[in-house]
Amino acid sequence: MATFGHTDLIIHPNAAITITIIAAMYYPFFATRTPTAAALVLSAALALALAGSVLAHEVAHVVTARLFGITTSRIELTILGGHAHFTTPFVRPGPHILTSLAGPAMNLLLAALVTALTWSTNPATPLYALGDTVAYLNVLLGLFNMLPAYPLDGGHTLTGLVWAVTKTRSTATRLTAYTTTVLAVIVFLIMVGMVVIFPSAGTVILVVWAAVVAPLLLVGARNGMRNARRLEALERLSLQQVARPVVVLPRQATTSDAVAASHQHPTAILVHDGEPVTWTDRATLLRVPGEVVSSTPLSMVMVPLTPGSVIAGTADMVVVASLLWGGDQQRPVLMMRTDGVLVSAVLGADLLAAVSTGPRRLSTDIDEG
Repeated sequence: MATFGHTDLIIHPNAAITITIIAAMYYPFFATRTPTAAALVLSAALALALAGSVLAHEVAHVVTARLFGITTSRIELTILGGHAHFTTPFVRPGPHILTSLAGPAMNLLLAALVTALTWSTNPATPLYALGDTVAYLNVLLGLFNMLPAYPLDGGHTLTGLVWAVTKTRSTATRLTAYTTTVLAVIVFLIMVGMVVIFPSAGTVILVVWAAVVAPLLLVGARNGMRNARRLEALERLSLQQVARPVVVLPRQATTSDAVAASHQHPTAILVHDGEPVTWTDRATLLRVPGEVVSSTPLSMVMVPLTPGSVIAGTADMVVVASLLWGGDQQRPVLMMRTDGVLVSAVLGADLLAAVSTGPRRLSTDIDEG
């Protein structure tokens, strides 16, 4: 595992399967032009170059997202390609669109650069064939990812565009999910039709490709519909409906003081004076037997706050839900602060009770095929 800025780069062992398949597919192409040893080297170089192109694609997503204050926990390279995992959702359609477009744009840029370098070499050399193929595959990768379907960049771009027009993210997500379903069926039918009308080894490979892509799109459509339902439920809520008051305890407060405060404010979240690092509530305090309340240190009933649990009091409900439920680090509670003062708190359990779709993870990722 490597690190890019604050983003981890994880290369799964199964990514080697994809690299091996690509090398095997293009070995015959190079073998007709070069000796066996050279063909093996060129096909391996092509597969590694394509893996590098996928990585560059993901890095473009990450860098663009950072321009808008969106952080990324990790980039993963797997058997299915690359995946950039964002820690917070996009709250405006513009950054969502631009970040989605950055990956395919990087592939087209790489294709142009490799083409320029290739044209400076002798067309009869193996290096020219390698460069020409790398450029061609980058064009294909960029265009394929622009299909308006989940989990591809084109699907996220379509979501952003519809979101900008309708001003409703759940509607945009649902429309893209429907579009993804239709495209999955069309892709498979076209490929099956090709193998029936034009039977050959080449079209069989395309059908195999369709057999992989169509289910991937159907899974993307299903996840998109689930996400649309969650977003719709969140859009009906306001922060005031799920927020609890916050009671700030003095630094020298005891467990007895906390119990007394919880009796006075039964629904409140209690924190220590100063920068909040721990919290507790009435349910936790009631677990302390009455006869030992006075002798129990307050630190024994205070729960450490997960990093990133203090946010602006004006945060979007989708951001609140994503921080509580989604990403790599779920949080039981969020503290809402306005002008440096803690004003309220939201428990993940309270938000779950307010919506009917359950604590399923909100998708904040840009995933590539």
